[in-house]
Amino acid sequence: MTGAVLVTTPQDVAILDVRKAVTFCRKLSVPILGVVENMSGYRCPKCGEVVDVFKGGGGERMAAEMHTPFLGRIPLDPAVVQSGDMGRPVGYVSSETETARAFARVAERVMNGRFEAGKED
Repeated sequence: MTGAVLVTTPQDVAILDVRKAVTFCRKLSVPILGVVENMSGYRCPKCGEVVDVFKGGGGERMAAEMHTPFLGRIPLDPAVVQSGDMGRPVGYVSSETETARAFARVAERVMNGRFEAGKED
């Protein structure tokens, strides 16, 4: 196994679960490639305001506290559901969205090993 990418949402209960996953990976000597904060804010398509539906920044804070790389945030986006229902990644369906770019940044960091514990570029 190359390693684990752990995904959380920003709210406290999800972060507690990922803390347990970090501990589990460490006990089994599974390298942790990083943490991704999913559903991290929703940008209103009409006014552009970002609303933190599930809080914000919890995944990044937890990664820093646990000395685990933080790979990035993925915004809440209905296009992810639609593309998933079509069986295609959101970047394939709509590569110019903020969400598709966020997925691409996370994937690039994993593939290139470009991450630092607790920080996002």
